[in-house]
Amino acid sequence: MPKKDEVIAKLVALLNEKTKGQKPCSVCGVSQWRLQERFVSQPVSNNPNEIRLGGESMPLWPIVCGNCGNTVYLNLLVLGVKDLADVRIDPDEPAKS
Repeated sequence: MPKKDEVIAKLVALLNEKTKGQKPCSVCGVSQWRLQERFVSQPVSNNPNEIRLGGESMPLWPIVCGNCGNTVYLNLLVLGVKDLADVRIDPDEPAKS
């Protein structure tokens, strides 16, 4: 399993490739993004009135504005991640000092 720093560096490289650099927050206009070291698996369904747990999901990477808290979710597959196992972060990896 890759190290946390390696995963974040890979995701940042993919993000920079798509966006050509940091963009300001759409809510407050500040460029102070905090890259999260966790992911969101959003359940999806073909029926908007249905909540389906344990089924198909969309793999997302949240980034949070450090100024106002606006949270943006980036789809890992659209971002360019070929294999989700490549970005799996070990929950037992010690935190940085």
